[in-house]
This record gives sequence, structure tokens and C-alpha cells, in this order.
Amino acid sequence: MKFHLVVISLVFLAVPLTAQDALLPYATGTVTEFLQANKASGLPSIVLYNFNLDSG
Repeated sequence: MKFHLVVISLVFLAVPLTAQDALLPYATGTVTEFLQANKASGLPSIVLYNFNLDSG
């Protein structure tokens, strides 16, 4: 039983080391960079603009 707990602990510690960069649920930067990156990777693109300057 102790061996299993050690193995599970090591797996949980190793997962973040092998993980790739997590994708953000939003994009930062310019719209042009966002569209070019998505076009290059074949992903669909949706751009939302916030024109309410009071809310940020």
C-alpha cells in the first residue's frame, strides 16, 4: 500500500514538469497577432471588443 502511495505521489509531482504551456481562456496582445497565430495553427478565431471604457 505504501508503494502505491509513493508511486501516485511521484506521478503527481512529475505531471507539472512534463506539462506543456497551458492555454489561456483569453488572448493577450494585438488582434493581428492573435489572428495570425490562430491561422497558422488552424484554429478558429473569435474577437470580442469591449467598448465600455468605464468597466475596463
